[in-house]
Amino acid sequence: MANLHLRKRILDAAERGDSFAQFELATDSDYGDNVEQDFTDAASWYAKAAAQGHHAAETNLLLQHILGQSKLREPGKVFARLQELAKTGDREAENNLGLCFEFGYGTAQDFREAAVWYLRAAKGGLGTAQFNLGGFYFEGKGIEKNFATAVMWYTRAAEQLRNWR
Repeated sequence: MANLHLRKRILDAAERGDSFAQFELATDSDYGDNVEQDFTDAASWYAKAAAQGHHAAETNLLLQHILGQSKLREPGKVFARLQELAKTGDREAENNLGLCFEFGYGTAQDFREAAVWYLRAAKGGLGTAQFNLGGFYFEGKGIEKNFATAVMWYTRAAEQLRNWR
């Protein structure tokens, strides 16, 4: 019962325009926390929060596009926005540009360029990028296959997760 009451208060705040409440509802829908997973609902709440300058909401919305979970924006516009954010040193944007190049989302597929962006974000300490880069070294995607370097990046990513808990 307490969860329902709290959820109603968050929903009320979100509907009044509170970007943090909108982000909370978006993540609940995105990950299926407290509600059934619904990417469309998540994208809608992320977009509302992002329109108010909520950075994490914009980051998650852009990632949803790359993963095929949202189609609110055209791929080229998602790619262009990630480029803008990456220029500011945004590690998540750098990693997500790597995803764009890896999968050919909003740009031509280019494993070498993906590796460049993963490396930039990985050196900046982003665990997700460290994991992605480890995979590139393990598979020899866009860079020379190197198991020792792959293990090093996988280990750094695992240490990030251990320190996060």
